[in-house]
Amino acid sequence: MNAETVADIVFEPIAVDTETAAKLLGISASTVRVHMRRGDLIPRYSGTKPVFPLEELKLFLTTLPNEPRRL
Repeated sequence: MNAETVADIVFEPIAVDTETAAKLLGISASTVRVHMRRGDLIPRYSGTKPVFPLEELKLFLTTLPNEPRRL
């Protein structure tokens, strides 16, 4: 996720694909899809392709527990 510069204007992404969302969250793309199916992580869609607004990824992080689940 790099900002691009065109004629001195900086463009930063406002949404990312599943693989990039996984990298940003530090989890696998399959785990992102699990959270999507559960309704914990809600993408927008461009056709059939899910895209994740960065705000949604930040919101998702706030819903995660502070400690690992104890077995």
